[in-house]
Amino acid sequence: MFKTNFRGGVGLVLVGVAALAWSCGAFSGSALAGSELRLETSIRGSIEQSLVKQLGGTVGRHLAAQVARLLQWRGDVVRNVHPQDRLAVRYQNAGEPQLLALRYTGAAINLEAFLLVDGDGKRRFFDRSGNLIEPHLRHNPVPGYEQITEVVQSGRGKRRHAGVDLKAERGEAVLLPYAGVVKRVNWLRRVNGNCVEVVYDDGKRARFLHLYEVDGGVTVGKRLAAGTRLGGVGSTGRSGAPHLHYEILDERGRVVDPLRYHGTDVGRISKKQLSSQLQQHLGAATLVAQ
Repeated sequence: MFKTNFRGGVGLVLVGVAALAWSCGAFSGSALAGSELRLETSIRGSIEQSLVKQLGGTVGRHLAAQVARLLQWRGDVVRNVHPQDRLAVRYQNAGEPQLLALRYTGAAINLEAFLLVDGDGKRRFFDRSGNLIEPHLRHNPVPGYEQITEVVQSGRGKRRHAGVDLKAERGEAVLLPYAGVVKRVNWLRRVNGNCVEVVYDDGKRARFLHLYEVDGGVTVGKRLAAGTRLGGVGSTGRSGAPHLHYEILDERGRVVDPLRYHGTDVGRISKKQLSSQLQQHLGAATLVAQ
């Protein structure tokens, strides 16, 4: 089944047996404002292949990447995505597609997520109970980051990645999580962009890549206290969008997962913020138990 409706001159695409149960009102005062589109489809091949087939290459690939970033916290998106799994998305397509909400119903992975504005004024994805979809990184180097867009990974079918990528606005402060001594500044800039390497007091080496700039006080050999500003988030070097690539190596040069090294906790949004914004997502009168 394929049906196209129009509201305000913008196509609203519905694909699948049943239309999404979510309302399509504008996000006035919420995560985003503007016209929305929605899609429901069965998975055939990969998530990217399924969305590209329905929406075309540019929109499909962008949305597939955003969907995969969320699903990775519920299972391996290479092994645990199966034919006939169902995917429903709501998104905006003003310049670059922005995912607003998703519902994934599968044999191995199930997830519902909504883009909400939290108490820090950041847009992040939460479930219906107000829990952050991804784990929150403790003592992280970008207190204002919005999302972990990539994690440490290697192995068959996966692109090797030695750190975590923290999505944030350009210029967002990058702070040193733990005390240490600056080992290098701005090496291999064509790939790393503006960058800093610090040896923590326990001997671990931490790298901060793609900075917008490195602060003037960050020089080789200087000892820095925890909380010292290293620079701002940028997209310099081999980077497609503003983010911080943060990686940690042990004394033998082996990759250390920052999620394990720092530890994580569960992020939450307040009940008041959750209720008001989910009403716009779902069109429900009461969403949170009093």
